[in-house]
Formats: sequence, C-alpha cells, structure tokens
Amino acid sequence: MTAPIRRPALPQPVSNVLANWGAFAVTIVIGFTLSPYIVHHLGATLYGAWVTVGSMIGYLGLLDLGVRGAVTRYIAYYEGRHDPEAQARIAASALALFTVGAALALALGAVLAVVMPRYLDMPAADRPEVGLAIAIAAATVAVSLVGNVYGGMISGMQRFTVLSRIELLAEVGRAAAVVLVLSREPSLPHLAAVQLAVASVKLVLCHRYSRRLLPAVHPRLALVDRGVIRQIVTFSGISVILHAATMLALYSDSLVISVLLPISAVTPFAIGANLTDYARSILNSISFTLTPLASHAQARDPGQLPLVAARSIRLSGIVILPVLATFLIRGPTFIGLWMGPEYARTGGNVLRILAAMLCVSASYQMLTSILIGMHRHRVLVRAFLLEAVANLALSVALARPLGVEGVALGTLLPRLAVVLAFAPAVARRELGIRYPAWAVAAWLRPAAAMAPFALGSWLIETLWPAHDLVTFLLQVGAALPLAILGGWVLGLAPEERQLALATLQGLPARAQEPGTEPSL
Repeated sequence: MTAPIRRPALPQPVSNVLANWGAFAVTIVIGFTLSPYIVHHLGATLYGAWVTVGSMIGYLGLLDLGVRGAVTRYIAYYEGRHDPEAQARIAASALALFTVGAALALALGAVLAVVMPRYLDMPAADRPEVGLAIAIAAATVAVSLVGNVYGGMISGMQRFTVLSRIELLAEVGRAAAVVLVLSREPSLPHLAAVQLAVASVKLVLCHRYSRRLLPAVHPRLALVDRGVIRQIVTFSGISVILHAATMLALYSDSLVISVLLPISAVTPFAIGANLTDYARSILNSISFTLTPLASHAQARDPGQLPLVAARSIRLSGIVILPVLATFLIRGPTFIGLWMGPEYARTGGNVLRILAAMLCVSASYQMLTSILIGMHRHRVLVRAFLLEAVANLALSVALARPLGVEGVALGTLLPRLAVVLAFAPAVARRELGIRYPAWAVAAWLRPAAAMAPFALGSWLIETLWPAHDLVTFLLQVGAALPLAILGGWVLGLAPEERQLALATLQGLPARAQEPGTEPSL
C-alpha cells in the first residue's frame, strides 16, 4: 500500500506577513538606492520614457485575466477540502490559459513597439530604442504569465515565506545587473533585458518550489479540463475587470502626462508616485495573504471571515500610517534630499496627494482581497469601473491647468468617494460590519494611535530640519518609538498584545476563544 503524501502544514498569517515585509524591506532599500542612480544616468527624458514604457507594458498584465487569483483561490480552497486531484486540474487548466496569454503578449508587444513611440513627445533618435525596450518588456510579461501558475500554487498554499525568498533573490540580482548595465552603457533595451532575465529566474524557482510544496500536483496537458477552465474563467472574469480598472487608475497617469505635457514632466510625478507604490507594497504584503486565508476559512470555518476582516482593516491602518504621515509632513524634504532639490516641490506635492489617498483606502484594499477569497468580488465591479473612468477623465481635465499635481488630484478624488461611501456599505452587507465600527477600525483608531508619531514628526520638521539624507532617516528612526507606543496602547486589542508578547518571548500563541467577537 502506498503511503499517503504528507501535506505541509499551513503557516500562521503573521509569519506570512512578516516574510513579505522582510522581502519588502530589502526591495525598498534597493529602490531608494537605485532610483536616483537610474535617473541621473538616464536623464529626465529617457527616465520619463522608461516609466512610460512600464506604463504601456503594464496593460499587457491584463492578459493575466485574473487567472493567477483563481489559482490562488482554488488551490487554497481545495487544500481546505484535502483534494489534490482538483488542485492538479486547476493548475493544468490555468497553465493552458497562461500559455495562450503569453503568446498574445508577444504579439501585442510587437505592435506596441512599432506604434507607440511615434506618439511620444521625445527626440526622434530615441524612439527606436524605446520600441526595442517595449518588445523586450512584452517578452518579460509572457514569461511572467507562465510563472503565475506556479506562483499562484505557492500563494494558494499560503507559503509566502517561499515567495519572499524568491523575490529577495530576484531583487538583489536585478539591482546588481542594473548597476552593471548603467555603468557601462545607459540604454532602455539593456534595462528591459535585465527585467526579462529576472522574470525567467523567478519562473524556474517558482516551478521548483511549487513541485516541493504540492508533490501530488503535476500540471500537464492531459489534466486540462473544459469544466475547470469554465470554473476559472467564471472567477477570473470578474477579477480581470477589477484588475483592468486598477491598471487604468495606476498606469494612466504617466500616459496622460506624456501625451498632454512634456515627457520630462513624468519624472517628478513618477518620483512621488513611486514612493506611494512602496507604501502600497506594505499593504500588499498584508492583503496578498488574506485572499488564500479567506478561501481556506470559507472551506473550513466561514465564521472566521468577519474576524479576519475586522482585524485586517484596523491593523493595516496602524501599519501604514507612520509611512504615510512621514510623506504628508516631510515628503518634500525627503525628495529634495534623496533625488535633488529640483524635484522637491513638484514631486513632494504629488507625494502628499497620493499619500492622502492611501491614508483612507488601506481598509478598502483589505476588503477587496477578502471578497476575492470568498468569491464575492462581483459586488466591486461597478465601483471599480466608475472610479477608473472618473480617474482618467479628471486627470485629463486637470493636467493642463494644474500640471502633474492635477493628475494626482484626478486619482485622489474618485478614490475618496468610493472609500467613504461604497466600501462601508459593502462591508456591512457582506461581512456584517456596521458603518460606525468600520469608521473606528479603518480610520479613527489607527489615526489616534499614530497621532503621537505625527506630532513628533511635525516638531522635528519644524524645529530640527534635516540637511542630509542620513540625518533625515535618523530623525524618522527617532520618532518611530512614538508610533510603536501609540500602536501598542491605542491600536492593538488586549488579546493581540498578549499574542505579541508571547511571540516575542518565543512562546506558542494562544488561540482565540471560540465565539469571541472581532475587536475593532
């Protein structure tokens, strides 16, 4: 008799988040170090073109069609039901879909490489270089799509520690390659080639680790199932609409600026926007773990879903607000010291506007991930589409009169409307969280917890202005104990403080008593 395959134990959600944060910490250090290096080697025009290439190719990411999310959802769901055969059919059918998507990415990339450079406001001599970079970037998307099958399998098993290790290796290698390339010959195609190489390495590593985690799951052609493809498409069809709307909101700003304003104006906007992207990555490290967690809970214990939502929206606000408070209060100072004084005012204004948007929308991101895990994300479609259209329309309308700050405002205003009115209504209908409880958890309690840090940061900025980047970072570090103290006293529930102490002491954390209501 064949011995049953031992299934790996699912890790704790806290371990997943901490693993993601570890990878993010390295990524952000690399990003802060590389960004000025890339800008200074390429110059404002070529760097603006590089950002624009990323924006254009970002739309090819829509060819994911929400399939990776479906893989994550159903791998986690069928893990909860202990059904490896269903997991294998999901993986095989997703691989077939991604292979088609990869072929389309290559074809569309070739078209974009020929057409798009003609419409950019830049010297004609640089356009062939941009076209070649677009073609290489499209190949990167194709490789990444295939890799999404294996990455989705790892996510579905909630092994974010594995994904974090892969991401760390990829980021360190990418940074070294970028420095090498730019030190020899600054070139957009060379930078694009680095991204392609990194995506290929990640594909190989994700394939290897997915086989270790799910030894009984072998995605192969014989397991492709039309019924399973319909199941994936039913789930991912909604996800792709949400993803398309998000892509329109995130990637349209740079394109609007490059068409309506000089392409060099993309650079100060990108500096501010990239910083908020780093902050959004902190939120992603939490929200990414919630989708498979919600799917697994739905299969095993649906009563845990309100608890997951209630805690995640509160804790995400506590985690992100120190970063966003620093951006709001001291953003222009940081950009001036980091990238140069010529970018301080405009880049700082963009940073403050987009940071304000993230302050109120962290809870919405958590809610979205949980609803995706529950397969209840259809309720988000109308709001996502309306926000994306309003974002684009306002950005276009405000670009010429207000410059890049107007484009940022075009992103902020629609998100405010959605977060303040729509998100609490969905949370009540789908999870039973009433508006007062939502407001306290999403905004009021995190804001109260971070008020001491915000006040300390303002006093430092006013009384002790930094004149170099090292001093600035030391000042932020000096103020951080105020954030920790505020979060500990006002942000955490008593049982969470006990859990934190037990974790710090290396003791096994006590499980929450059954029937305990979510702490908001």
